[in-house]
Amino acid sequence: MRDINRLTNIISTTTGPYLTVVMPNPNTVSDRSKAKIKMKQVLSDATEQLMQIYPGIDMSDYLDKLGPYLSDINNWSDVTSPSCAIIIGPDNLQVVDLNHEVTASIVSVSDHPDWLTLGKNTLEQEHLILALNQDSYKVFQGTDNHLVELSLHDDAPGTLPETLGSNELKGGQLNLRSFNGGVNFHGNNEKSQEVKNDQLNYYQKIAAYLSDHYPLTKLPVILFALPQNIAVFREAMNDDSLISHLTEPSSPSKLSLAEISQRVSSVIKKGVEHSLVDLQTDYQNLNDAQQTTEDLSQIVDCALKGQIETLIVCEGAFSSGSLTSGGLEFESEYSQHNNLYNDIANCVIENSGHLIVLQKEQMPVNSDICAMLRYPI
Repeated sequence: MRDINRLTNIISTTTGPYLTVVMPNPNTVSDRSKAKIKMKQVLSDATEQLMQIYPGIDMSDYLDKLGPYLSDINNWSDVTSPSCAIIIGPDNLQVVDLNHEVTASIVSVSDHPDWLTLGKNTLEQEHLILALNQDSYKVFQGTDNHLVELSLHDDAPGTLPETLGSNELKGGQLNLRSFNGGVNFHGNNEKSQEVKNDQLNYYQKIAAYLSDHYPLTKLPVILFALPQNIAVFREAMNDDSLISHLTEPSSPSKLSLAEISQRVSSVIKKGVEHSLVDLQTDYQNLNDAQQTTEDLSQIVDCALKGQIETLIVCEGAFSSGSLTSGGLEFESEYSQHNNLYNDIANCVIENSGHLIVLQKEQMPVNSDICAMLRYPI
């Protein structure tokens, strides 16, 4: 499950306002040229919202930070996900890759980042995908609808012969027959064991490289490999918990990026389905223990007390109002334009809780918002 709390470094001040701009990823040069045109509309929308909601604010502090994305299309080159969010606070700017696709730009101004948009489809987690053969590998990153091959660092292992070298190779090329990305061992037992040891040694170097360069606690590894190669890699990985329970037990050898993407998409979608079933089960179990609520007043009270472990909000849900340390406020012009659910989400996140945004048919209850609590009410 994708953890929205990894985005909490966006919050570097105790108060906003925050300008959140969510945009489709301009993948091509043509798209980036169009993005410049879209950014002009974004600037217009941001200006209008800032003037209406925060009439006394110095808008240049916010709009100037958007300038580089309007004037230089190369600023988009680091965005590899289907969409991204530009979050501008009083003293910072951060560009965040998002897992889900958007078809049009979304501009919002609030005391907090637009957590509900950032947290959309939080059941979908980004993964590293290790396409592993007996003597070579590739690394991908992505979700069920977007996959990119990663460029490896200079210190990355190469093929097995390149990595171990002739001085380290014990099994050599003797008694070894490759087949579609796998390997058969034959001949005398001693030589077969040496070949297996070479493979384990090679996989250990790949595992060490992944651990050094990627946050595997947040990007678990999906193994795309023959079952025998998966078994050897699990042995090579010191911390087996960093490997996702999702696997594609077949050979990636000779497959195109499109074919690998299709296989990975199927695996991740099944994982999302299982996560949704687990969530429904967890909610029911906690409901039986009186550790859930869908009552808005209770949710607000529990959020302020830091009692919410997981807040679940329906995608697109809106309720006007604002949440302050003193409670609810509905009368001000700001409150009438503000989404109360986003304020509650911010409060939950600040108290180390989690946010999940689901489509209506995925909600565990017939409500726009509900919460799983740390202890009974």
